[in-house]
Amino acid sequence: MLHEWAVPEKADVEDFAAVKAANPFSGVTIDGLKDKYGSPTMTMQHWRRFVCNLPTRADDAAIQEAEWGNARTKEAIPVGEPIYLGLDVAYKWDTTACGAAVDAVSYEAGLRAGQHPDTSS
Repeated sequence: MLHEWAVPEKADVEDFAAVKAANPFSGVTIDGLKDKYGSPTMTMQHWRRFVCNLPTRADDAAIQEAEWGNARTKEAIPVGEPIYLGLDVAYKWDTTACGAAVDAVSYEAGLRAGQHPDTSS
């Protein structure tokens, strides 16, 4: 059984009552949370991740939220198309990542020549 305590996704992370509810240990108090939040070394990223237990991305992440959103597409990889995987086991920056891709040049050339499996029905 897992009990995960976190501030609700749509809640205000600066609402100390909501943050306290996500930190049920009796040693965590609203006054203590206010002191921690007001510390000159506290960052919003650290507060959200380690105090509110919410997923967050570093301000200096290699790929920002907007870039991920702009990379989204509705295009699907066709059935039967070879898929190539790339793996980045980051040592110093962000975390490990795996990505899939198709050979776009061969795919487009096959479409123009009518050779792609999806066009031969």
